[in-house]
Amino acid sequence: MKMNRDQFILLVFALIILLLGAGTFLWQNIKNNHFISSLAITGPLNNNLDPFSPVQGTGLAETNSLEEKESQKILVHVAGEVINSGVYELERGARVIDALMAAGGATSLANLDLINLAAPISDGEKIYIPSVIEKLNQLYQGGSTASSSSSGGAAGKININTADATELQKLSGIGPGKAKSIIDYRTKNGPFKSVDDLLQVSGIGEKTLEKIRDEIVVR
Repeated sequence: MKMNRDQFILLVFALIILLLGAGTFLWQNIKNNHFISSLAITGPLNNNLDPFSPVQGTGLAETNSLEEKESQKILVHVAGEVINSGVYELERGARVIDALMAAGGATSLANLDLINLAAPISDGEKIYIPSVIEKLNQLYQGGSTASSSSSGGAAGKININTADATELQKLSGIGPGKAKSIIDYRTKNGPFKSVDDLLQVSGIGEKTLEKIRDEIVVR
């Protein structure tokens, strides 16, 4: 069957419309696929607003980590015969030797025999490194006092600045525990300036001091 001219024109228009519709459909499909691919690569557009996203949680984790590190530090004051006396930050659980090294080490006049380098230290503590000159002065003063004193004077009394644990335990009411506390206090704070300074020692109260006051001396 032959088509007339009008039928042919209508057929051409129909084909053109069909092709345009198919082209539009394909173009929209391509755009949608590209958008989906972009989301797969970059993630959701509002990802940064997600309160549960790992990125936003990192700041809190870092803050907690810093706080934990800070809690592992202590501050100690190192004084006496050290190269650089001052306040130093050390790791929790540090020993007297660590504080000494942080201060640059001991001077040539330091008397390390009077301190316990292995003793643990706590936050806010003062570490005092005594001098050999202090020891010599104590011995000199002790000798001159003993030689010049009459009977019943300082002779025979225990010098709490030089006595060891065995000597300290000869005092009334002083056992191994209190003797150690006296030596530890003396090591960390330096020589006692007076007998009453014993009240600063843990475990030594007014009653204990009055019992031993006539048995001790500070030189």
